[in-house]
Amino acid sequence: MKSDISWFKVPTTILDLLKEEKINYHDVIIFVYILYRLTGYKDNKKGDWESKQTIELTIRKLSYVLGFSERTIIASRNKLVELGLIKIIDYNNYKVSIDLDNCQFFRFYNTMMVFDYKKLSPKEFLVLIFLCRKTIGFNKQKDTISYSQFENCLNITKSTVKKAIKKIEELALFTKEGFCKNGLIIKIEIEKIKQTSFDNRNSHNLSLIPSID
Repeated sequence: MKSDISWFKVPTTILDLLKEEKINYHDVIIFVYILYRLTGYKDNKKGDWESKQTIELTIRKLSYVLGFSERTIIASRNKLVELGLIKIIDYNNYKVSIDLDNCQFFRFYNTMMVFDYKKLSPKEFLVLIFLCRKTIGFNKQKDTISYSQFENCLNITKSTVKKAIKKIEELALFTKEGFCKNGLIIKIEIEKIKQTSFDNRNSHNLSLIPSID
């Protein structure tokens, strides 16, 4: 499935680790946000960005944007480093790098971060990541997904999944096309995502947040 929407790479390993309970949903969301800041925060139509850039990511700034406690972010950062998903190259300024060479990945659209992140709870955002993996991650526009897949892969309840799908539909990112036995048929709304404006990117502009002295 071809797309001219700006996107960035998300390694499939991150969801595998979640399924194996080696990380939690906080770790996944923080990792995806760091990926976005490092490789996706560009108006590039090809999605072919340098993977070894660095950016100053202070604990307070991440806490401000994501709404997680500083303790949660520090714990996730340390776990991501321990698992080799990120590398800290400057402890004084919290500069990190991520190597995306030779890894399996799926696309995640910039507009889903810039426009919609603050409208979704952490677990709803986790479901959105999984939907991208199951559709565009396999070069498909729609897929049939059982509730047990959500539960087993994301370690969340069926009721949480249903609430998340409803919210994601309200944002016109995915559409529920029907139901199957113990699951649903879900379709990504590519054309609607294309129409999403990048004018809202200042909601993630770290320069607007007071720096740490």
